[in-house]
Amino acid sequence: MASSTSKDVEAFLHKVEEIETIVKGLNSGDERKVKDAMQKADEFINAQKHRGEIEDEEKDLPKTTTGFSKTVINKSSSTVDSQNCAGYADKQAFMAAMEADAQERAQRRQQREKEAQMMKELGNKAFKEHNFEMALECYNQAIDKVRDNAVLYTNRAQTHIKLGHYPEALKDCDWAIMVSPQCIKAYVHMGRAHLALKQYQQARESYHKVIAINPKKDALVQEYLAEVDRVEAANTAEQRARDLFDSGNSEALGVSELLVQVRKPDQLPMYYSGGFRVISSLLLKEGEKDNKVQFRMQGGLNLIQDHPVLSRCLSSCPRSLSKEERDVLASVFDMLTHACKGDDANQEQLLQHKGFPEQILQFLSSCTQWRGTKLKTSILNLMFTISQTLHGCTLLITHFDSNQLLASLFFLIRANSTYSETAAGLLNNLSLDKKFRNFLRDKLDPFMASFEVILTDTSARSGVISTSITTVMNLTNNKTIRDKLSSQRSLWLASEELLVRTSTGSDVELLEAILGLFVNITSEPTDTLREFGQRICGHCRSLLPAECVGSVVTERALTVLGNILPNSIPAVEWICDHGGTLLLLRYLKSDKIIHMKQGLRGLTALTQFNEKARKTVVEAEGVMALAKLLSHKEESILGNAALCLSHCVQVDGVAEMLSKTDIIKELLLLARDSKKPTVQQNCAILIAKLAHGHPKNLDRLRELHGIEILHTCVKQVK
Repeated sequence: MASSTSKDVEAFLHKVEEIETIVKGLNSGDERKVKDAMQKADEFINAQKHRGEIEDEEKDLPKTTTGFSKTVINKSSSTVDSQNCAGYADKQAFMAAMEADAQERAQRRQQREKEAQMMKELGNKAFKEHNFEMALECYNQAIDKVRDNAVLYTNRAQTHIKLGHYPEALKDCDWAIMVSPQCIKAYVHMGRAHLALKQYQQARESYHKVIAINPKKDALVQEYLAEVDRVEAANTAEQRARDLFDSGNSEALGVSELLVQVRKPDQLPMYYSGGFRVISSLLLKEGEKDNKVQFRMQGGLNLIQDHPVLSRCLSSCPRSLSKEERDVLASVFDMLTHACKGDDANQEQLLQHKGFPEQILQFLSSCTQWRGTKLKTSILNLMFTISQTLHGCTLLITHFDSNQLLASLFFLIRANSTYSETAAGLLNNLSLDKKFRNFLRDKLDPFMASFEVILTDTSARSGVISTSITTVMNLTNNKTIRDKLSSQRSLWLASEELLVRTSTGSDVELLEAILGLFVNITSEPTDTLREFGQRICGHCRSLLPAECVGSVVTERALTVLGNILPNSIPAVEWICDHGGTLLLLRYLKSDKIIHMKQGLRGLTALTQFNEKARKTVVEAEGVMALAKLLSHKEESILGNAALCLSHCVQVDGVAEMLSKTDIIKELLLLARDSKKPTVQQNCAILIAKLAHGHPKNLDRLRELHGIEILHTCVKQVK
């Protein structure tokens, strides 16, 4: 079929050259060349008719651009030279024939594209069903129909990769790039094929070309590059382990010999559990990463399937196992934990074993109904170890049923046992995974119902509660989740109850966690914030020491106040009535920028809505302290300082006080040079209020040509 297509292409190109020669002759202006060209045109048309490509019947002739067929020729007498008329008619007939040929080729092309699209869809369906051989055949047929479609080549390349045909995949990627030089999928599949062929540098180069085409794909490409690094590191480690084994290294031989020993059939359970613990001790040795590689290469990860006792125990109901058999499983999970710690290749290979994730979930769900703390702990330790990297989290989310895993983890968290913190830690790590957050986004109500039970459980371990709170904080990185939680009244009630409970206790870690949650759910103004704002501000006010003391609790309490006060006038009134103005004013002198920033945010809200707060700032000599902040290097601080001063200028005497300084010049420079429109706007507002408040400020503004500067700034802000 390929040979036939090649001949068709050559015939087509020859026809194009022949037509081009005829057209040039007809348009040359040379009488002799025109005559020769007309003769060739007649011969060409007759040849087309002879092959059946042009029909003789007038009714089937195509229309020319003027709407007439080639048979409509003026046969009446004319003063025009008959030879010229004949030439005109032949030229019209020739162009009509060309148009007919073009239309016919377009129709054939359209039909081929339709057939190719049908084959592509069949190939896609077969690919999704993992029938890669059928998919390949479909894509082959589609490409035979249409050879200039980049999607067909990238689809076939992906299929070749699934079948292990890496050189063929590379060829298809090359064809796709020739058809469409900006084809990102072609470079991605090219990188994967190079990676499978252990051509690591070529794989990296392919992935980097994706960024060159579309810089927005950088995050995705970094994941691909990280995969190249992992595979290269694993292969390098395996080669080193192979060399050590061949050289007779005692450690390498020890792992190999022990794996042979634990495979002996018909031994007592204690024999196997003891052997697995000895292997664990070798895997635990610091600096002996080769032992983990040797463990993998010698089939240690395959024990869960090819060891008769292990495979039987893993397939059994947990309640049917004897204590000794459960001990064997616990020792195996401990061994696998040590093998997987810090080793991505071991993690990947372990979780790829068919049925193993389902067996783990069966044990976790069954473990809720029977005792077996040791085995539960071992299983959770393995999963927690894998979850300590984002790559490991991705593996867990990919291979485990998320619904069943989540249900089991919540039950284990609420069991109030020694393994509950491990289960909470595992859930916390999974919450860092974007795919897991997207999964929870659609199941948020039942998830939060379980979480709120943990918050209000007075018997729950503080470590479990704080870790669970951190999990919810991680989930709020997703805006959709954050918006839902910020408006969830039951969450505010449960969180407030815990805040009250921990405020008077000594558990600082738990107090930090619950304040962190409030930082997140108060970041956007909601009706729930306005309902609870005053009470939460009261709790945070009680946590702030009279003196500026640096701590996480202080930082988070100030941040919560800074979030709530601009959106809750009742909270502003309560804070002002309970000495909050002077307290926040003190934090302007803090040596910690975060304390200064959040204290200033809260103070700005107080002076905006409360006259008493403005007078308190003035009486406490806070105006000059705010003026000093206009020279701060952080723009958010100087912007809020300008805004807070603009509120305080409403107090009698403040504008006159500031006229004795060079604040107008300083504000004009900020309004002109600041990169933040909000800072420019706040400085302009303060300048206007100062100029209105005292004539000296207005005179200084005119002297510095400040009105022109302000006009320019206003245009920039707009």
